[in-house]
Amino acid sequence: MELVLFMADNLTTAHSNWEVAWQTETGREAWIRPDPDVAEKIYFLKKNSCARVLDLGCGVGRHSIMFAENGFEVTSIDLSESGIEFLNKVAKLNKYEIKTEISDMDSIKHPDQSFDYVLAFNSIYLGDINTIRRTLAEIYRVLIPGGYFHATFLSQRNSNYKVGTKVAYNTFIQNKKTKNIGDLEHPHFYCNAQELVSILNGFEIHTLFDREHKEPGSYHFHVLAEKLK
Repeated sequence: MELVLFMADNLTTAHSNWEVAWQTETGREAWIRPDPDVAEKIYFLKKNSCARVLDLGCGVGRHSIMFAENGFEVTSIDLSESGIEFLNKVAKLNKYEIKTEISDMDSIKHPDQSFDYVLAFNSIYLGDINTIRRTLAEIYRVLIPGGYFHATFLSQRNSNYKVGTKVAYNTFIQNKKTKNIGDLEHPHFYCNAQELVSILNGFEIHTLFDREHKEPGSYHFHVLAEKLK
């Protein structure tokens, strides 16, 4: 398989696809309802006195809105201007106070220990391993000791693993001519459970499971981890 060398700033481009999709109701349709795994964490977060939430790679804000509805202090970050614009409109309509920012995931513009819980749902794997490690370092920095990190990662059981062009270690893009679904023409990193545990250095894993999402073969790891004190 051909390995194509990309410049580092070309490995975090997936937001450009969503920038177009999220400008329309049809493009947003599949991203309006919160995922059950995130919704189920509301009770857990309240039980553990988590008040300050960061939704990292928030998209159109389906989870941000849910957190605001449940009384959390919410900050939402995404590179898609259309996603943030839609979130702001919904928040204003419902009189929710949600802080929104257009920013990269690996350069969070907040002080150390600013959040009790960080969610990165279907977002952190959009790049290569180095991008993910930088993002994890930022997440670790902005979490309080004992704070929680909740995320999805692409499993190597996923049917798209090794499909398309390899652009970095376990990172692949798919050619639009062969497959044009979602943002697969942008870099995606895939890992196995052992590797996922290893890159979560500094965190204690509470739960880890591999779940098939909406499409057949769309396996994603779901992980909830606690920042070690």
